[in-house]
Amino acid sequence: MSMEYVFAGTDEFSLELLKNLSTSYKDPSCILTQKPKPRGRGLKILPVPVAKFAVEKNIPYLEIGSFEELKQEIDHLDLARILVVCSFGLYIPSWFTERFDWTLNFHPSLVPEYRGAAPIQRALLDGRKETGVSIIEVSAEMDAGRIYDYVKVQIDEDDNYETLSKKLLEAGTPLLVKVLKDISNGKINLKEQSGEVILAPKITKEELWIDWAQPAQKIKNKIRAFSPKPGARTRFRGKMLKILKAEVIEGTSGNPGEIVSVGKEGLIIGTSDGFLKVEKVQPENSRVMDAFEFVNGYRVQAGEMLM
Repeated sequence: MSMEYVFAGTDEFSLELLKNLSTSYKDPSCILTQKPKPRGRGLKILPVPVAKFAVEKNIPYLEIGSFEELKQEIDHLDLARILVVCSFGLYIPSWFTERFDWTLNFHPSLVPEYRGAAPIQRALLDGRKETGVSIIEVSAEMDAGRIYDYVKVQIDEDDNYETLSKKLLEAGTPLLVKVLKDISNGKINLKEQSGEVILAPKITKEELWIDWAQPAQKIKNKIRAFSPKPGARTRFRGKMLKILKAEVIEGTSGNPGEIVSVGKEGLIIGTSDGFLKVEKVQPENSRVMDAFEFVNGYRVQAGEMLM
């Protein structure tokens, strides 16, 4: 028999997990998500992805800015015995988690590695070959709870944030369903985390910018980590240019940031160690395009610089 659960999540990643759970397990009895915030140049208040899903599925939901707001209503809420959390974005206090028999945090890393807000991006930035999903207890210390279960996921050389996220959800959803069923059947064996703690703090705007004085492989890892959104960025002719796909070319280093050659194969850019072949870009105030189209449309010349 499947048990009722409350789902807490906010972003697109948590929305995809929620959709998967809805299909392969059941809908939550209630959804918690963050209040929408002004976004973009026009500071428009757009619906939170998870809240839109709740409305479409007619599932009760609450949008909160902090858990202090929830204190006034908590005694009137009909909460389930299980709390499932994924990319919620707010610190969850113990007075709230204590209302549940079990708390499950769907975390896309092999804890204690990459505890924090950006585990997928940080693993790609570090050039890791393997990561995974851990189902852990919600704890006072971020992502430090005991482990219900985990699954390993291989990171391929051509994986970016989007493709790796999909792989983690594909591997992690059945794991989460298994843990939920194990709880229903009384088959729970929690284990403490062990090993070196690696933190994965939120990505800053400064980290999105490419430093062409770095090695080509390190730059490629940055491009992978931020593709397709928000996009690793550089400046070309004084305007921002997002680079969304690139490959490393071995060879003697050129001048960092210099466009060494242009052609059907893309843009060849110098770095401190090797060259980078840029294959997909997005110019400022424009759409995503392949490098050859960019070269033709903007009449890019060898010798120009990316800054």
